[in-house]
Amino acid sequence: MKASIAVKAKESFIVGARSYPGNPYDGHTLKDQLQQVETLTGKKSETCFVDRGYKGSGVEDIKVLIAGQKCGVPKKEKPWMGRRNSVEPIIGHLKSDGKLRRCFLKGVLGDAINVTLSTCGQNLRKLLKWLYYAQYFGPFLRLLLLQIHFSLGSQKNNMALHA
Repeated sequence: MKASIAVKAKESFIVGARSYPGNPYDGHTLKDQLQQVETLTGKKSETCFVDRGYKGSGVEDIKVLIAGQKCGVPKKEKPWMGRRNSVEPIIGHLKSDGKLRRCFLKGVLGDAINVTLSTCGQNLRKLLKWLYYAQYFGPFLRLLLLQIHFSLGSQKNNMALHA
């Protein structure tokens, strides 16, 4: 069984997870994974950061940047190349905290359920952590949002008066 995990680059939030029976080549799983992410999020990814196992994936409509790639990487995307390495700790947490290391469910369907439930658990742990820190940073963020809202509101009124 091979599990394929799609993670957002900024927040490290898992947006897609699939399991494949057997041990298929990584490059053959990329197109299916990107299709799943597009189906679940409703947006098509512009760029995909992958490791070296995905060489020759055959994906043409999305820019695929391979870890360690030097040529053909725009300056704007070079700082994001290190984000590929941030997926490895997430996979480690899925294996240890999410019990993805060993599947106790039977068959191919059991493998798929195990991958899906462990990724849901990882996302729930992340959300609970955000909610825990919201009590400390919540008043500050609320004040900041109110200031932005009122400053935008006054600009809209000024624009309406000038028109």
